[in-house]
Amino acid sequence: MKQTLKRRALFTYIILSIITTVLLGYFLLRAEEKRFTEDLITDLTIQATLISEQTSLIWSGATSQETFALDCHVRRLADDAGVRLTIIQADGQVASDSKSNPDQMDNHAGRPEFVAALMGKTGQDIRLSTTQGEQMLYVARPVFDSAGENVIGAVRVSKDLIVVQNILGRIRLIYLAGILLVSLLAGIIGWLFSSRLLHPLDELHSAVLKVSREDNISAKVAEPH
Repeated sequence: MKQTLKRRALFTYIILSIITTVLLGYFLLRAEEKRFTEDLITDLTIQATLISEQTSLIWSGATSQETFALDCHVRRLADDAGVRLTIIQADGQVASDSKSNPDQMDNHAGRPEFVAALMGKTGQDIRLSTTQGEQMLYVARPVFDSAGENVIGAVRVSKDLIVVQNILGRIRLIYLAGILLVSLLAGIIGWLFSSRLLHPLDELHSAVLKVSREDNISAKVAEPH
């Protein structure tokens, strides 16, 4: 009885501790993922804004005579910022890209971030890149004409989420180690707690056994021969 109660109490305590730790870790991981993603969006938005202002000085929305200068500009800025940079015309055609040949890229007219940029807003989206084959975060900003009135295209800055995934991977390892540690501590604490909790029951059980033995002895002595 003693060992059964102790095992049940210990098992219940460990299970509750693990469930609590898992739930807490899950919500913490989600919060960290959201924070890292939001920080990355903020950084890319700043970069896209600065690049769009620079791009509007050398690009009028046409690509025929500006292609070489635009490509050099795009690659230099992309290397400096450590991002992928894409210049998109108002009709969705890619004018320049720091990683791929624009002629081999699909029309971007329907991309969510580009649609928002054409409306003069900051557009963003997370999806699998068809050219890179990686999960990417895209942020696009409008490019205005020299008068600053009409949108002639968009600058799109993108970055793969491998950095965020690597950081979260390390956090998950720490989290798993924490679960093992909590389980171990829960086992030790649960064993000590159950021992103290069940100590009065142990004494009562011992007393009952003692009284039972004394009654048996008395009964045997009282038996006639």
